[in-house]
Amino acid sequence: EVCKALPNGEYQVIGVLEENDIFGELGLIDGFPRSASVRALESCRVSM
Repeated sequence: EVCKALPNGEYQVIGVLEENDIFGELGLIDGFPRSASVRALESCRVSM
């Protein structure tokens, strides 16, 4: 799931990725800090 940190320290789910979805590529392109976090809901493989 894709989460965004709220000012109160909690996280709000803003999306759910599916198999073969891509995330995090903008950080490589623009060099800005990430705007959201991704966490696995089940066991998975990650490619970098």
